[in-house]
Amino acid sequence: GGTGALLQLAQSKMSPGDFTNLGNSIPNMQSIMAAAPSMNTSGVNVPKSLAGMTGGNLPGTSDMLGIAGAFQQLGLAPDMVQKFIPIITQFVQGNGGGAVTSALQSALMGGL
Repeated sequence: GGTGALLQLAQSKMSPGDFTNLGNSIPNMQSIMAAAPSMNTSGVNVPKSLAGMTGGNLPGTSDMLGIAGAFQQLGLAPDMVQKFIPIITQFVQGNGGGAVTSALQSALMGGL
C-alpha cells in the first residue's frame, strides 16, 4: 500500500510517457497502486523528518500530507516514506534504467 501511494504521487507528477516507462519497469504496477488507501489529509500528524523533505516549499505540502495520511491508514509511521523511496528507486534502476529512475526520483522528491 505504501508503494502504491508513492506510485500514485509519481503518476500525478510524471509525464504520461515517463509513467508508461515506469509501468514497464514494475510488474503489476496497477495492482500495487490499487492497494493504496486514499490520501486523506485530515488529522494527519506529519513528523518533522518528513516535513523537512519539502524544504519549506508550500507546493509539496499537500502531497506530503496525502502520503503521510496514506501511510498512517496502513498502520505505517509517516516517516517510513523516507525508507520506501530509496527501495522503490533502486528496484526501478535495476529494471528500467537511469532515465526512468531519474524521472521517478524527480516526481517523488519534487512532490515531497
